[in-house]
Amino acid sequence: MKYTRFIYLFIILTEVCLFPAISHASAFMPIVTNYTAKDYQAGLQNWALAQGKNGEMYIGNNTGLLCFDGYTWSKYQMPGNQLVRSILIDGDRIYVGTYEDFGYFSRNSLGILEYTSLWSQLKNIKTHNDEIWNILKIGECIYFQSFSSWFKYDGKKVTAHYNSQHLPLYFHQANGQIYVQMVNGDFYLLENDKYKLLIKRNALKDDSVVALIPTAGGKMILCTEWNGLFDYDGKTVSPHPTAIDKELKSQQMNRAVMIPSDSTIVLGTIRNGIYAIDKEGKEKWHYDMENRLYNNSVLRLFCDRDNNVWAALDIGIALIHTGSPYSILIPDRNSQSFGMVYGVNAFNNSLYIATNQSAWLYSFAYQTIVPIQGTEGQNWHISTFDSQILLGNNFGTKIITGTTASNIPETETSSTCLRKCIINGQEVLIESSYYNLRVYRKYNGKWSFSHSIDGFWNPIRQFEVDHSGNIWAAHMSLGIYKIELSRDLKKVEKCTYIKSLSDEENNASLMHVMKIRGRVVLSDSKRTYTYDDINQRIIPFVQLNSILKNGINMAIPVDDNLYWLTDYRGYTLIRYDNDNFRMERFIPSSFSGLNVMKTTIMYM
Repeated sequence: MKYTRFIYLFIILTEVCLFPAISHASAFMPIVTNYTAKDYQAGLQNWALAQGKNGEMYIGNNTGLLCFDGYTWSKYQMPGNQLVRSILIDGDRIYVGTYEDFGYFSRNSLGILEYTSLWSQLKNIKTHNDEIWNILKIGECIYFQSFSSWFKYDGKKVTAHYNSQHLPLYFHQANGQIYVQMVNGDFYLLENDKYKLLIKRNALKDDSVVALIPTAGGKMILCTEWNGLFDYDGKTVSPHPTAIDKELKSQQMNRAVMIPSDSTIVLGTIRNGIYAIDKEGKEKWHYDMENRLYNNSVLRLFCDRDNNVWAALDIGIALIHTGSPYSILIPDRNSQSFGMVYGVNAFNNSLYIATNQSAWLYSFAYQTIVPIQGTEGQNWHISTFDSQILLGNNFGTKIITGTTASNIPETETSSTCLRKCIINGQEVLIESSYYNLRVYRKYNGKWSFSHSIDGFWNPIRQFEVDHSGNIWAAHMSLGIYKIELSRDLKKVEKCTYIKSLSDEENNASLMHVMKIRGRVVLSDSKRTYTYDDINQRIIPFVQLNSILKNGINMAIPVDDNLYWLTDYRGYTLIRYDNDNFRMERFIPSSFSGLNVMKTTIMYM
């Protein structure tokens, strides 16, 4: 659906240095949510990930088993308060592994998870400091693997398997079989509880397979610790080249998963976070501590049913929303970030971004971003009017051509908002600023400055024009104005200051103004209002207030019946249908890890 396109409001905002006039690679990347020990109230390290039948996530943590249902975290202790190193969910059972113990959690009659040990079934065996790193299910049997042994549970009994000449480093599952990488050894198939040699170690450049990704036709991609990826068809091994081979051979790969929806391969490293490549081996994105990840050491990766990737980290947990229709624009790590975003405009397969530092031009075709020269300083808005791209800057209104901007003649002071409207039968652009209102008219097919409006001198942040030609202008700090212009639009005929939208409030407050379905909507921090033309008074907007919990900052149309609304809590998608509004979707601000600022701009 159309409204699942990018929402251009998730942009990294930090201080920047002076920028050179060269382009830098930038791309829209999946949004990352980080969970810290403070969030889940447990240990720093996380070792394992699995998803329950109801969609809840289970995490193996240094202090036990964590459960997250999307809202609430719970923790379940192991005997002796041991950590949970591995997890497998099968039906109603949550199998877990730790040091010289494995078993399962299941819910009792009260719905509380309780632990049952299977390790206790082992009698008269010699242990080998067995810490259970992997749990797999093949057929009806559950396999528990340590670095010394492996254990098989058939639903009734547990059998131990140990061979001093073949110590398993990793059990990998693919095509209904178990493949085994030996400690400092070769690559095997576990068949009828016996090891069958498949690949000699020297064929993988004396390296270990740390992850295995099944591909079509029974083939697979082998991910090695220090030598990148290899293709394996069951007989021969060949290098699987990627655009990030240099990184993969230096950052110590540790885990990998494939996203089923688009075959993206996600690679976790010990030294430098998480990489994603497409089917051709091209890099799609890379997350590390420099650009949103809280820790660079990936101990486990998991792709959930919604095609999102979870990462168990040495410190914390990361959820990468690869299954979400929303993404975030992040500058290349070798360039600077953009600054605070105040306006976004899409035109000719490019994205124009107005920030408090400069304006920027982003190319969708080349995934590059370049600063627009002549736009340095605070920029308030950017829009296209009849193929003219106009920018509101603190030093005047600028017209953008390519990657340069120049001032419109006679506009050398601030421009905070610009609207195209019809007032008294005249199609014009109205502009607000720190201290007056201005009019633009079209001459020879181009918009040009016409004149300033006499009789109004106040700083305006945003405004809208209603169907009667009244200007509703929100003061930079407190209150709102209703302004009526003369027939020639050269002066203010009447100006009414409204310090409060509610009869219950006497003090002036910060207000916002926007348009929804052609109707001017006013808002304070608590609720929304509109204007009753018949009785000439401001009244609560009952239809909106019934679905919103508080006031809104901005309304951005997708079409005449679909709008995104912003407030301090996040972003709400509403639809107008059958003479009423209904909520379609809500995205909390915590989803992006960024707060919704009063000046945040969305674009659909």
